[in-house]
Amino acid sequence: DGVEDRADELTSKALAAERAAEINFAVPVGVGDEALFHLEGSHTTHLSTADAHGMMVALTQTLGPSMGSKVVTPGLGFLYASTLGGYLGEMQPGERARSFICPLMVMKDGMPVLVLGAAGGGMIPVAVVNAIVHFVDDGLSFPEAVAAPRIAPAGVGFSMETHTGAGWSGDLVNAVRALGLEIRETPREAAFGRIHGIRFNAETGRWEGVADPDWEGSALGARHTGGGH
Repeated sequence: DGVEDRADELTSKALAAERAAEINFAVPVGVGDEALFHLEGSHTTHLSTADAHGMMVALTQTLGPSMGSKVVTPGLGFLYASTLGGYLGEMQPGERARSFICPLMVMKDGMPVLVLGAAGGGMIPVAVVNAIVHFVDDGLSFPEAVAAPRIAPAGVGFSMETHTGAGWSGDLVNAVRALGLEIRETPREAAFGRIHGIRFNAETGRWEGVADPDWEGSALGARHTGGGH
């Protein structure tokens, strides 16, 4: 009964109204404000979260620019996307929409190790795989694995992240070229996806949140007001 009561509380309209009242919109939205339909920026949002009971969510959603279509069906409470084009490619009648999103949980012995995902179009799987490889195979900490420079397939060769402060060094890029591989340097920031994830440390029972330092976002812990841990 206690679990059911808590579930009812968390899904109640009263709590939803309370949380909605806490939202501070950075951009004032006015009816008929055409400028808002042409704002450039990220199309995709990813979040990873967990609670004290071990419930986990990895969620990636793409709406399109500036909050998608800006259309909400009364009573449903979510926005509709505004595009099937862009990085999704050209759509034909009857086709199912294609997407690169890959919210992911990495498990070991039935327990979660990583909960992660990314924004970044076609680079979303690249970002996720790079972070996992850096963490699992290279032994980096999760923050180091997310911040480490990335590499991606590019035609017959590879694209390597080279922007100042977070990219591969010129010497390393040249060393890879010396192996006979075709390498395209990519100095643009956040060109290889933007990860947000959490790591569960089974030894300590603690979660470690990480936001990609190459882009906007944050990692936050819950603020407890009563008993429990």
